[in-house]
Amino acid sequence: MPNFILHFKSACDVFGDDDNMTSVHFAVYISIFYHWNRKKFADNMRINRDDVMRIAGLGS
Repeated sequence: MPNFILHFKSACDVFGDDDNMTSVHFAVYISIFYHWNRKKFADNMRINRDDVMRIAGLGS
C-alpha cells in the first residue's frame, strides 16, 4: 500500500514545478486521489466522470 503522505507530497511537487498545471488540474487530481483512497489504493479501478467532476467542484 502506498504511503498516502509521500504520494501526495510527490504530486504537489510535480504540480508546483510545472507552470502549465492549474488549480483545475489539481482539483481533478485530488478528486481521483480521493476515489483511489476509498478503493484502498487498488491497482485498477473504475471512476465515474460525473463523480470526479462533482468532487473537484467543476461543472464541465
